[in-house]
Amino acid sequence: MTVITNQHVRTGHTISASARKTLRNTYSLLALTLLPTIVGSAIGVAFPLALLGGGFFLHLILFIVVIFGMQALIIKNRHSIKGIYLLLLFTALMGYFIAPMLSLALAFSNGVELIALAMGGTAATFLGLAGYATMTTRNFATPGIYKTMFIGLIMAFVLSIVGVFLQIPALSLAISAIFIPIVSAFIVYTINNIVRGGETNYIMATMTIYIMLLNLFQSLLHLLMFFAGSRD
Repeated sequence: MTVITNQHVRTGHTISASARKTLRNTYSLLALTLLPTIVGSAIGVAFPLALLGGGFFLHLILFIVVIFGMQALIIKNRHSIKGIYLLLLFTALMGYFIAPMLSLALAFSNGVELIALAMGGTAATFLGLAGYATMTTRNFATPGIYKTMFIGLIMAFVLSIVGVFLQIPALSLAISAIFIPIVSAFIVYTINNIVRGGETNYIMATMTIYIMLLNLFQSLLHLLMFFAGSRD
């Protein structure tokens, strides 16, 4: 058992100094990613993908190439300062790619309120999940749990692609509802893995949590637009 310095009496488990440092760096970098995301979103709303020309398939291919390409570069440079710069660029691009959904929300008369509610819900959910993952005595950072979550995430992603083609509102809503518990589980897993010393790279941890939070935000916003959006 690793020798530790501080003990959480309420949980019965301890967090090492290195784990606390990783957690602190992760939260700091996660907060920093908000700025490029906001900038990217603002640019995306002002200059949408449609202005670049091409159809839906071209935009979908561009999205997939950029997302997976950037993640590969971040993973490759996860031990250097370059990894941080790449992560910030990645978050700016992600902000740009969610701009179409923000534009749809802003088309509602209460669009600003819907976006604010989705942001508030995302923040509140993250705080609750982070607190639970840090304080719980249960070990979520196991290969079995990760495999189950990963399979669920892939299935949800495939369903979301299918939903784009089928254009069935009920399916789209179901996918958003499915994403919420899956990404929440990933957040708990990642933070719990940091606490238990399994994840020591804060760049990787930040990227994972950021992607899950962005999916959580989009799912909440989609549900809010459907159930609470107003055209008046």
